[in-house]
Amino acid sequence: MENWLVNAVKVYGDHTAILTDREAISYSDLLLKVINIKISIEENLKPNKAEKIAILLENRIDYVIVIHAFTFLDAIPVMINTRLTSKEIKWQFETVNISKVIVSEKTKLALNNNYFDNLTFYSVDHFADYVKFSSLQNKNIGSHFKNSLDPNKIQSLIYTSGTTGKPKPATIKFSNIWANSQGSAERLGIDKNDIWMLTLPLYHVGGLSIIFRSCINGTTIFLDYEFNINRIIDRINKYNITIISLVPNMLRRLLKKDKSSNELSKLRLILLGGDRIDISLTESCLKLNLQIAITYGMTESVSQVATALSSTVYKKPLSVGKSLQGIEVKIINENGLLCDNGQVGELVITGSSVIDGYYNVSSDKFTDMGFYTGDIGYIDDDGDIFILQRRVDLIISGGENIYPSEIETYIKSIERVQDACVIGIDDIKWGQIPIVLVQTDNDMNLEEIIISSCKENLAPYKIPKKIYFVKEFPRNSLGKLNRLEIRRLLDKL
Repeated sequence: MENWLVNAVKVYGDHTAILTDREAISYSDLLLKVINIKISIEENLKPNKAEKIAILLENRIDYVIVIHAFTFLDAIPVMINTRLTSKEIKWQFETVNISKVIVSEKTKLALNNNYFDNLTFYSVDHFADYVKFSSLQNKNIGSHFKNSLDPNKIQSLIYTSGTTGKPKPATIKFSNIWANSQGSAERLGIDKNDIWMLTLPLYHVGGLSIIFRSCINGTTIFLDYEFNINRIIDRINKYNITIISLVPNMLRRLLKKDKSSNELSKLRLILLGGDRIDISLTESCLKLNLQIAITYGMTESVSQVATALSSTVYKKPLSVGKSLQGIEVKIINENGLLCDNGQVGELVITGSSVIDGYYNVSSDKFTDMGFYTGDIGYIDDDGDIFILQRRVDLIISGGENIYPSEIETYIKSIERVQDACVIGIDDIKWGQIPIVLVQTDNDMNLEEIIISSCKENLAPYKIPKKIYFVKEFPRNSLGKLNRLEIRRLLDKL
């Protein structure tokens, strides 16, 4: 497999690869910057073969350059969520034996140094001192070109979460990314003038996949540093953006902005994923004649599994469409048998874009039958997929996955807390937010104690926004919490 960036330079050369408010970088210039950074990483971090090196960065051009640089290195980048607490980051570092970290001055300052005594940090803010091209020639620049990629080599580790709520490092290979890019291109189409606005975090597989898809297809990404409604609307018009990836709540907020519909209607495609899409949002898009595509995916499939284009969305607003080229989706019932069309069961996926497993973590989700997604749904007679429930009890807030069991574990460790149940409730701004019901005989000052403990141990978006106290939880015959009944109990509080 030819190195994607080297091939892009051969085929697309001076075509713009990355666009921001400050600069435009062609594929040819991008390759030079990437080789510079590759040399800088080698000289400063001296990575060993297959060594895991963490990347803890906010969205910025240097992040894209670093990602490409690792395709020329034998080390493996580990993408870290910048919104996690120092304690959570430390745990992730330890699970894959991280000793070297690429940071910015901003992300490094946010870390609690008490957790990171024995690590080597290298700041991308030092990358401004790029090696000059003349010195690159002296170093024999040709020796730094890696003209081929090993399809079976791990491109990166990206943390995801299982049903237990514990993060798991997904082993994403170059072959997985290639297969996903081909399936996505076949479904969404490619226009040589496409400019894909990237507002998603690059440590998420949704952001990472856009970087490589654009490189493979020779199109342009417009890199935005954060989601800002006013800025997005302005830039769609200013830079002739053609595609944007959003979670549904982002689109809801954009549609509330005056004159936003005029700019959004200029887009060739709005790709919606990462959360449930309600019919009211679909109807609003239909009235405005927006070209939306609803996608269903996950880290384990390098984002997209199935995508419904507008022609399908407006006929079947609850469908995520057919599976992408190269991916097979089966519906399996609780007895492990294949369901007929229309029958509800768990989605099990196979294909070249589906990862083989997690790094150093065993999981019964990977089977001979395929990868068990934990999502419940069905396939109709046309082959269109319907998701009825995205991962049991999962809370999705602002595009971030929140697992109740992780929060419950912390809260139940607090004195006087007998039990805890975290559930998600609808929220206009974030889509969903977590709240917690706590079983206790004495709630005096307990709310302040719980919030304080959560702030020390959990990322801000995971902290429950409301605490309710109960004397006893409803349970099933096995003594487990009955979450359906707990939701009904919440309505009475």
